[in-house]
Formats: sequence, structure tokens, C-alpha cells
Amino acid sequence: MSGELVFTGTRVEVKTLVDYLKSGHTLDDFLDGFPTVSRKQAEPYLETTMEVAVAEAGWAGKTNGELLRLAEQRFEVLLSTDKGIPHQQNVSRFDLAVVLLRAKSNAYEVLAPLMNEVRAKLEYTEPGTVLEVPSAN
Repeated sequence: MSGELVFTGTRVEVKTLVDYLKSGHTLDDFLDGFPTVSRKQAEPYLETTMEVAVAEAGWAGKTNGELLRLAEQRFEVLLSTDKGIPHQQNVSRFDLAVVLLRAKSNAYEVLAPLMNEVRAKLEYTEPGTVLEVPSAN
């Protein structure tokens, strides 16, 4: 093994999923190509791929307004740790929902435990709204 993160019980690197999604493939395409990886194993890494997509889309450093305009063209929901968005932007003008992660940092180990609640909140998102997911800490 190369020391890369792999899906438990397989030799499939998580990076392979990220590469699949970045190249425009769906999660189902990935699961069809790698049947030893279950949907349950792959789904927690979807949030990680979003972070990669934002950086690679050239959106790093954009103002909140610019980011919301760009995101609404490609996504239904924007996950953010930026507590300023609801105060600085009229989110109701945008055709996407914002899920605000209230955490003391944006480190993976801090945000990962919030993902189950994020998934639950996604059922109730509507464009132009802000939903908050508080940190357990």
C-alpha cells in the first residue's frame, strides 16, 4: 500500500472517488466501477470533494456575494463555516440554501461529526434560506 487513505476492506483509495467526482462522474458511476466500495462508505467523503471543487473552481478568495452567485449556478446548497454570510448577504435573493456549520474550526475532524445532522437538515432546505448546524462542542 502507498500510505493513502483507502475504503475499509478494499484497496480503493478515497482519492479515486475525489478524482471521479472532479472529472464530472457521479457517485453511482464510481460505485458501479468499484463494487467493493459501498454507498455508505463513500457518502461521508462527498463533503470533502465539495471543498476540493470550490478551490479548483477558482472560487477561493471570492467575496460572499460572488461565492453565492457562483454557487447558485451549480448547486442547490452551499455548506459554509462563514458566520458572516447571514449578516452580510440577503440570502433570500439567491436560488440556493446555505447550511451554516457552527464550529470552532473548519478542520475535518471538527466538521465530520456534524455531517449526519447536515444530511438531516438537507431534507428541509429551501432556496433562499439559512439553516444552522451547531457544533456538539
